[in-house]
Amino acid sequence: MSPTLQNISNSSPYTILPWQPTILVDKPQEEDTSSLEITIPSGAHVTLLSIGRSGSILRNIQVLWDWSLDVFGIIVGKLNHKCSFNMNVTLSGTNTKWTLHLLGIATEKSILTIGGTIHIPEGGKSISGYVHQKNILLGTTSSIQWVPVLDIATNDVEAGHSCSMSRISDEHLFYLKSHGMPTEDAEILMIEGALRTHLACILWVDEEQYNTLLDELKTSILG
Repeated sequence: MSPTLQNISNSSPYTILPWQPTILVDKPQEEDTSSLEITIPSGAHVTLLSIGRSGSILRNIQVLWDWSLDVFGIIVGKLNHKCSFNMNVTLSGTNTKWTLHLLGIATEKSILTIGGTIHIPEGGKSISGYVHQKNILLGTTSSIQWVPVLDIATNDVEAGHSCSMSRISDEHLFYLKSHGMPTEDAEILMIEGALRTHLACILWVDEEQYNTLLDELKTSILG
C-alpha cells in the first residue's frame, strides 16, 4: 500500500487512518519549541521526517499503545550559526516500537548540539526504542555534540543508541578534484550521497516528491 503524505504545522493535531502508511513532514521554524500531537490507531505505521536548521528546536512526542513510529531527523548547521535540536519521545502501553534516525550535517564554523531522548515509564510492556545518529562535518572548524538519553523505568523493554562521526576532509575532496571534479560539485556529490542513504528507508509517495525534498536539503546545506 502506498503511503499518504502530510506536511504538518505546529498547532494542529494529527489523526492517522488505520492500516494506512503515512509520512509526516515537519519543518520547524527557528526557535521552535512546540510539541507535536499525533493520534495513531492500532496497527498504523507512521514515518516522521523532521528537518531542523538554525535556532533552538524541541520536539516532544507521545507514543501510545500497539503502534510503531520511525523518526528521521536531519539537522543542518549553517556557516557561523548554532543549532540545538532535541527530540524527546515517551513510550508507554504495550507493543510500542520507536526508532529515531538522526543525521547531523555541520558546515564550516557551525556548531550543532543534537539530543535524542527516550522515556519509558513504569508499567510499559514489550516496548522497544532505539536512537541511531550519523554526523558529518564539513571543513575543519565545524563541530557536533550528541547527547543521547535513555530514561527507563520498566524491565520489559529493549532500548539502545549508536553514533558515528565523519568529516569530509581535504583529502576526500582532493581525490575527486584530481579526477576533474570542481570543489563545489565534489561537496554536493558527497552530501547528496549521505542524504540519499539517510532517506532510503522511507517509502516515498512518488519520485518527484522525493527529489524535490532532496534538492531543498542540498540547497539548505550548500546554498
